[in-house]
Amino acid sequence: MKRIKILSALLCLTTVCSFAGCSANTPANTASSSTEETSTASSEETSSSSSGSAAVTMVDKTEGSRVNIFFERINFLEGFDTFEVTSSDLIGDNWADSFSTTTAGDDASPQLSWKAVEGAASYVVYMFDQFGTPVIHWLSNGITDTELPTGWAPKSEYIGPVRHADKTAHPYVIYVVALKSPVEKAPGDFYNGNYKFEEKILDLDTDGKGNKGNIISYGRLVGYYAGEENPDPSEWVAWVTGD
Repeated sequence: MKRIKILSALLCLTTVCSFAGCSANTPANTASSSTEETSTASSEETSSSSSGSAAVTMVDKTEGSRVNIFFERINFLEGFDTFEVTSSDLIGDNWADSFSTTTAGDDASPQLSWKAVEGAASYVVYMFDQFGTPVIHWLSNGITDTELPTGWAPKSEYIGPVRHADKTAHPYVIYVVALKSPVEKAPGDFYNGNYKFEEKILDLDTDGKGNKGNIISYGRLVGYYAGEENPDPSEWVAWVTGD
């Protein structure tokens, strides 16, 4: 009887682990890693970029994959034209440790680069923790550069993520918005939850004179960061998806 109970417990554990490691689609505009790299990465493994300058704690974004996919697909500017944004601090599906406020991080804003957008007078940069109600971790307005090195943002405009109480990998999404005319204030509450932000961000499309069509295009990046591995994300999946 004891042997039967042990075998049953092992079978249940295998099922949970298989769920936590199932594959998920790579987000649009996100540097992708191979299936083999994703499946073998663990929350304790570290790697570096090709230049060897960006250490990263590898986390499996497929942890609670249906929850992550649900949130990462929310696009606040869907329908506008897009351009490519890249970051040397995005390694596979993971952000480099340097962007966090953890003991492994430097609380440094990620490196960003993009080609100048024709007609753009300035750019606005956002970074959200997009797991649930979006929390703004980076909000910089009136940018004219198209190359932002690691740590570019001042502390008044950037606060990196801390360890997550839910122990789940969160999608951190960056938007770079190209504007025809600068705006005095970019919408959003810095380092706070932003309920219905999909409605507020559209204020960028109106210039200081009340003219519509101020957003030319935008770039978007998605990467993950987590504190500790969540061995059983099923409760989060059920809560978000209703299953």
